[in-house]
Amino acid sequence: MFNKITNITIGIRYVRSFRISDISGEIIDDILGSKSPFDDKHFPKIGTDKNGAKVLYSEEHDDVVSISRDEIILSLETDQDPDKVFKEIKDKILPYFIEEIMSRYLIKKVTRLGIIFRHKLNDKKLVDKISKELTFNSITEPNEMLVRFSKKLPTMRGVAVRGNDNYRNIIYTFETLEDDLLIDIDYQHYFSTPVSAATETNSEDFMDKSRSFMESESYTWLKKYILED
Repeated sequence: MFNKITNITIGIRYVRSFRISDISGEIIDDILGSKSPFDDKHFPKIGTDKNGAKVLYSEEHDDVVSISRDEIILSLETDQDPDKVFKEIKDKILPYFIEEIMSRYLIKKVTRLGIIFRHKLNDKKLVDKISKELTFNSITEPNEMLVRFSKKLPTMRGVAVRGNDNYRNIIYTFETLEDDLLIDIDYQHYFSTPVSAATETNSEDFMDKSRSFMESESYTWLKKYILED
């Protein structure tokens, strides 16, 4: 199942900071600079989305970096090698954004870390099966489908430490795209009290736990109830 991942998206949300708008140009220069994990030609285009976020992108691939007053989002294609891309994010890219960008530009008070693993399965029968099971066979062979649900889970620290209400939120999304079924597994860690410095979020542990949960819990559930023959 892991080899079906086509995109990995990372999000770092923080308490809204209006000064981001004033320093976004400097941040972009940094991301396109020599210390960045990206090649200087990787993001030749810079734009602004409808919410005012600065977006770095290319017409040659679907990799994107978005910087707004509320969060930093990074989305990378896996190029059929999700394990390699996951390790690059964990070992190089996420540490760069946390230790270089966020620390240097004093972007503080992190409220959430999130990662989305997008899977693509070319199987129209699965779409029909999910539709039947969710609608008690009342809808079959749908032209389009979008199903989303979430589950809130405690963290070990949230359970063990009084007054710590940190929690995890897992969001599953099933969506059709022509003849493909897209399955998004969105693993989020919420901090009940904003973390003052991004370096204190323990991002490496977050990455490890997100993958471990997906492979041990999400995939087991999917194979048992959704992907079974």
